[in-house]
Amino acid sequence: MALSTTIKSIQDIMRKDVGVDGDAQRIGQLVWLLFLKIWDDREQELELIEDDYVSPLTDIKWQEAGETRKAADLRWRTWAADPEGVTGEGLLTFADKTLFPALKGMEVGPQVEGSNKAAKAARRLRQRRLLVRSVFEDSYQYMKSGTLLRQVINKIQADIDFNDAKKRHLFGDIYEQILKDLQSAGNSGEIYTPRAVTQFAVDIINPSWARPYWTPPAARAVSSHAQSNTCAVMMWTPPLTRRNSKSACAEWIKSRCRTCCASPT
Repeated sequence: MALSTTIKSIQDIMRKDVGVDGDAQRIGQLVWLLFLKIWDDREQELELIEDDYVSPLTDIKWQEAGETRKAADLRWRTWAADPEGVTGEGLLTFADKTLFPALKGMEVGPQVEGSNKAAKAARRLRQRRLLVRSVFEDSYQYMKSGTLLRQVINKIQADIDFNDAKKRHLFGDIYEQILKDLQSAGNSGEIYTPRAVTQFAVDIINPSWARPYWTPPAARAVSSHAQSNTCAVMMWTPPLTRRNSKSACAEWIKSRCRTCCASPT
C-alpha cells in the first residue's frame, strides 16, 4: 500500500474521534505517532551499529506535582507494536498520564566532559533525550477514544517500516500528503519548519560570520525580488538573532547578496 494511502486511511479513522477537530489536529496527532514509530525503527538499527547504545526512551525520570516519577521503557515496541496490546481507556490513560508527561518533562541528565567511551556515550544519550523532549514540548494527544487510537497505531505498525530500504525513500510522500491536507486547515494551516529541526541544522552546520550559509528558495525568506525569486539566509545563529538589531541583520544580508536581493523585508 502506498504511504499516502496509509496516511489517508489513518486520517479517516481519526475523523471518527470527537477529540480531533480538523486537519490541523489530525496532522499534529499523526506526527508524534509517526515520530515514535520511526524512532523505534531507527533504534533497532542503532542497536546493531553502536555497542553501547542506550535508548533515550528507557529509564525516564520527570517531575510532576513536586514528585519524581519514573518510567522503565516507553519505546514504541513495548506498548504499541502488539496489535492485541493495551486499548480503550487503558491506552488513553497511559498516553495522557504517563507517555506525554514523561516525554514532555524528561530529565536529560548532566553534561558530561571527557573523551573516553563512556563520556561520549553519555553525551549522545543526552542529545537524543533533548531531541525527543523538544519534539514533544509542542505536541498534544487529542484523541478521546482509546479504541480508535489503537486502530491508528495498528495501521502505522502494519504499514510503516523505516528499516525497509524500499520504503524509506518514499517517506517524502507523507510530507506531500500533509501539505495537501494543510490547504484545508484554515488558520492552523501555516507551513513552517519546527524549531527542533532548525536548531538541529544549526548545531550541525555551526554557521558563523565568516561562514554564512544560504538557503535556496524557501517559504520564509528574509529578502526577495521580482515577486518570485527568493534568497534566504539561516537566521538562527546567535550572532544574527541575539546580538544585532533587525536593521543590522538586514544590512548584513544585503551586503552579502548584492547580485540578487532587493530591500530585505
